[in-house]
Amino acid sequence: MIKKMIYITICTNRKRSFAGTVLHAYNLPCGTQEEVTSRWLENVSLAEKVAEAQNLYCGRGFVESLVAAKIANSEPWIISAGLGLVHAHDRVPEYNLTITPSTHSSIQQKVTTPFCPTKWWYALNEGLERSLASLIEGHSHSIVLLSLSQVYAKMVQGDLLQLDDSAISRLRIVGLASVGILPKRLQRAYMPYDMRLNDPDLGIPGTMSDFSQRSARHFVERIWCDYPNLSAIEHAALVENSLSALKQPVIPKRRQMTNEEIMHVIVNQWDQAEGKSGKMLRLLRSKLTIACEQKRFSSLFNQVKEGIVRG
Repeated sequence: MIKKMIYITICTNRKRSFAGTVLHAYNLPCGTQEEVTSRWLENVSLAEKVAEAQNLYCGRGFVESLVAAKIANSEPWIISAGLGLVHAHDRVPEYNLTITPSTHSSIQQKVTTPFCPTKWWYALNEGLERSLASLIEGHSHSIVLLSLSQVYAKMVQGDLLQLDDSAISRLRIVGLASVGILPKRLQRAYMPYDMRLNDPDLGIPGTMSDFSQRSARHFVERIWCDYPNLSAIEHAALVENSLSALKQPVIPKRRQMTNEEIMHVIVNQWDQAEGKSGKMLRLLRSKLTIACEQKRFSSLFNQVKEGIVRG
């Protein structure tokens, strides 16, 4: 009888500040993957540990992770691209690193040789003497729920493939858009969540950035709590049945505009939005149907605000 769950989630880009020294991938010198890895691990080992991991990460996605863990009566483990496999109560340093390419904090920007995410993951965990496989094998009477994104799935799949078939049968993987992202041996653990999870009638809408964590919450709250001892195939069928009556929300088509054009709109709508960032973004997206990613909008909004304050 399996009635316990180990919950493993992924880290988030959003982190709280503790006014300490932030380890930043951008500050690393370029080199081979082995050279960059060695320098990063040295920096991590020397850095001040400022907070428990559960208090470092923030944002909607991580809040959903904590909710899911609480419902499951579990303390989450976190797959960190910068630190390795860490427990919620591990004390960690402030850092800014991702393996996602083409971003300011991507480690791939510093590696001059072909980057292998699997080797990066192994190197992070070597000093910790940890791995996903050993964690899962060490809890042989527990279901293991993993929230993954496509990038993180590629990073940790080699670790998971070390598991035998019995251990893989206890895995439940959520957050991936397609089962084909996983190697064949892991596909039996796939839970078929899709964009129907965003149906307003379900009550847990969100964005793609928190999709895997919202999927985990749904699985724990509405599937596993009632049916903890079913097989992965049976759990997957219950997920599909739970989503069957729901519909994927229609995403409105929004106009693409240049930064200058959007800033002009912000100026014109300043009084309408009462000078409030959140209200302005909703106005742009919902009423004016203008496409603007949140980070981009924040930068443009602040530029306009500074101009108004100075003016």
